[in-house]
Amino acid sequence: MKIGIDARPLTGQLAGIGYYLLNILKEIDRINEGHEFYLYSDCDFEIPFKSKFWIKRFKPSKFNAVGVLWLYTTCSYFA
Repeated sequence: MKIGIDARPLTGQLAGIGYYLLNILKEIDRINEGHEFYLYSDCDFEIPFKSKFWIKRFKPSKFNAVGVLWLYTTCSYFA
């Protein structure tokens, strides 16, 4: 199965939601049984896993879009 995750909280300095997401991803990595995970963001970031199942996708927004608007206008680019 291919699963997409909004990885914007992992960019820059980690804060509450970023740490929460990172810990969830660590658990998913530990129990994963072959699913592919696509991490989407509007800027580059580091993937803390070496597994081939984590695929990073990032593309800066042309329109300086934020939040859900960025997901709707940019993530269709990856489809």
